[in-house]
Amino acid sequence: MLRVDQAGELAADAIYRGQLAVLPSSSKLKPVIEHMWTQEKHHLEILNNLVANNRVRPSVFSPLWYSLGYALGAGTALMGDNAAMMCTEVVETVIGTHYNE
Repeated sequence: MLRVDQAGELAADAIYRGQLAVLPSSSKLKPVIEHMWTQEKHHLEILNNLVANNRVRPSVFSPLWYSLGYALGAGTALMGDNAAMMCTEVVETVIGTHYNE
């Protein structure tokens, strides 16, 4: 399960990184995404430590998850603030649902 959680946090990190790379500095959404990305970086750090401490092998697909996450983030940001926010809301909902299971 740690491997799955780590892969999810890695993808979430990439989504936010992709969004911030594309959103214009004038976007009102940018500070919100920056705040959420800070939280995701913290979550990813926790998961990376848990994976290392429990000697769990990270997913071999991590580079793929990261690349697809970045593309999703950048792609939704290219469509504008509404699409980027919709993506962000879905990511947070899915993560919250997963951790509550």
